[in-house]
Amino acid sequence: MAVADVISLHTPLTPSTHHLIDRDALQRMKPTAVLVHTARGAPVDEPALVTALRERWIAAAGLDVYEHEPQLADGLAECDNAVLSPHLGSATHSTRAEMARICAENAAAVLAGETPPNAVNWRIAAAT
Repeated sequence: MAVADVISLHTPLTPSTHHLIDRDALQRMKPTAVLVHTARGAPVDEPALVTALRERWIAAAGLDVYEHEPQLADGLAECDNAVLSPHLGSATHSTRAEMARICAENAAAVLAGETPPNAVNWRIAAAT
């Protein structure tokens, strides 16, 4: 944390990742560091991030997800060193087309009585 120029989060939300980036983590970052958050909202303690941005503990933050989406933490939108997007990081035409193709492929497999190729719960799906 103390030497990274950029911290970029791409983690699932689990009990162990909830507020992974908290006040302590933000204070350990160098003042020129940038936090990029595109995972799930709760790995970042947003009130602590607002403080870090206002007090310039870090240089900037870019967020595409929020802890209590669609609401933002008080003061986050007013931080001039924050870039905020409305959870559209995957909203390219090619990505959305691929997502639609994968959904159709999975639906076709289910309708054919097969296990979908992208089943998260494949053990359950295979047992039925």
